[in-house]
Amino acid sequence: MRVMVKFDRDSIITKRVLPDLLDRAYRSVLARRNTAATSSNKTLYFVEDVLYSVSLLNKNEAMTPTTPLANICCEILTEDVNTTLKIFHPRRLVEVAEAINSLSLNQPRLLDAVCERLARSDSLGKLQPPKICEGLMAISSYPGTSKAFLRRLRKQSVRSKVSPRHLVMAIQSSGQFADDEDVKTIAYNMITRELLRPINGDSGENLINTLSVKQIVIILRTVNKFDFKNIRVVKELETAFERKLGETSEREISMFLLFLREYGESVTQETGAALGKRLLCLCSDGGTLEPTSFVTALRSAIKLFGKTNPVVLSSYLETMEYLCTPKTGFLSRIDSFQLSLLVESLVFVRYTEENILLEIATAIVKPRITGSISPSASYRILNSFNILVTRTPSQTLQCFEEKLFRLLGSNLLSAKIKPYEAAGAMFAYAKAGYILELGIFDHLSELVSQNAWHLPPRSIAQCLWSCGKMYELETNMQKLPLAEAPPYLLCAAQLVKNLSTRSSELTAKDLAQCLWSMGRLDLYDQYAAETLAEQATKVLSTCFACEIANILWGLSNIGFDQKEPVITISRRMLDSDVSASPKEAACVLYALATMGVTEDEIFSNLTSSMIRQMDQVSAQALANTLYAYKTANKRPPRTLLDAWVTERLGIVGIQP
Repeated sequence: MRVMVKFDRDSIITKRVLPDLLDRAYRSVLARRNTAATSSNKTLYFVEDVLYSVSLLNKNEAMTPTTPLANICCEILTEDVNTTLKIFHPRRLVEVAEAINSLSLNQPRLLDAVCERLARSDSLGKLQPPKICEGLMAISSYPGTSKAFLRRLRKQSVRSKVSPRHLVMAIQSSGQFADDEDVKTIAYNMITRELLRPINGDSGENLINTLSVKQIVIILRTVNKFDFKNIRVVKELETAFERKLGETSEREISMFLLFLREYGESVTQETGAALGKRLLCLCSDGGTLEPTSFVTALRSAIKLFGKTNPVVLSSYLETMEYLCTPKTGFLSRIDSFQLSLLVESLVFVRYTEENILLEIATAIVKPRITGSISPSASYRILNSFNILVTRTPSQTLQCFEEKLFRLLGSNLLSAKIKPYEAAGAMFAYAKAGYILELGIFDHLSELVSQNAWHLPPRSIAQCLWSCGKMYELETNMQKLPLAEAPPYLLCAAQLVKNLSTRSSELTAKDLAQCLWSMGRLDLYDQYAAETLAEQATKVLSTCFACEIANILWGLSNIGFDQKEPVITISRRMLDSDVSASPKEAACVLYALATMGVTEDEIFSNLTSSMIRQMDQVSAQALANTLYAYKTANKRPPRTLLDAWVTERLGIVGIQP
């Protein structure tokens, strides 16, 4: 049976007689187990032959259930393990280890004894180089024995006796010990010398030309583990991969792109586009792709070639669109984690095709996904889908967004959610305006406030803005008594204190969010207000009109009484590179008047800007402007009112 399985397992005759042979072997092993002959050498050799044959069958196809038979064989070998180790040639011991590994058998006692015996020098010296390489794959969980095997490959005379297939096995096994300098040297020699060893005389060809696509990818991944930089073999391996692109599977493409991404190797756009076209070709004519491999390939391509590179990414996105159609079944096979990564990838490339987004949303809300999704994946989907809906206004997508918050929001109550995920989820809740389950938002804000020092200032500023936005939505802009204040209001106060000590790290946008939120939440902290206002004067050159308006509105709403920084900030509106909309100009005028700043130049400049854009002036903006003039004891320009009457109301005076 051993000979048939090893050398002729695919023949018609073997397939016909093998079931009967396995049955006979099973009965024979049981019979010998129950007799005194169990410990005889012939019995142990026979049992090992059966075990090895079963493991070879497992690599091809299981014609009958083989695990029970394999376990019985291992038990017989374990019963008198000392005899087994004594009479077996090291080659047979390697075969035992291979069988246990390939069949995933739980036989720790036998495997421990085998690996301990193989680690001895008298055993290693009897093994042929190819068998050493095969053994490495089987004993990978035993570092001591594995390293002893690898040290045998230190000599070039030993390495030269192995085939390319066995060399790849050894290289792959060495990657598990990337921190070991001795193993690193051996791996370097195998990769840089043996792979480039000439074959066929003076033809100039080397072993790389004989490798399969899968073997090339395995070697590249090992190169990345050892972090071998600037070695010639990498370029030759990449060239060989590209030359055999027509033979690649989606898994090999994803692994190749992942190597390029992690290794930092540059690659041409033509190669990236060719890989994408190969993916599209693989799923054409009714085919499909394995979800994990495709998502990995897509994300790696985005990282390598940029988020907005149509030359490269068009093929990947076309493949994604095809896979998301119902006929492929792709979305019914993808798991929740990979689905969350796919949605996040669509955010990166600014994807806006509504029909595809609806297919993905439909897949997300199915019980198969919502019932097994992790807190991290829930956060990723909610945050990403919120951005996609913002970019693709659609009533249907908005309904799905609300449903997603309802179905996935409870997962965010988990203690496993990370602070940065809680911060992102708060921002998503506020942008979506979802206020039906404020208990979740309260939990997130508490988690963020407790871990604020572990988050960057930008995230804290966004969380503070989220609190202000949720308060605005919840109260309809009406202040609540202190006794009725929501829990996140207390957390917001803690965030303000945190940011006041890190003000030097805040950008103009961060400051606008902070001060607007303080004004909306009526959080007056004198030290925080002074510190943030001072920082605003330092980053004034980067402030746009919208940010200035929010900064001044926030300061005015908390009763800030220091005029010098306010005047400095407001005068930024006079610069030629700042263009204010009527809404922003009216907001600034309202804030300045409230704080008692009545500089004529600022009032005149902003009012003139509004008159020039009268077709965009709303009634609210006009009302705020008139209120500002009244509060500042100024007479509003007649031209402002005339322009409003004639251009917005359409009333034309009668000429005398």
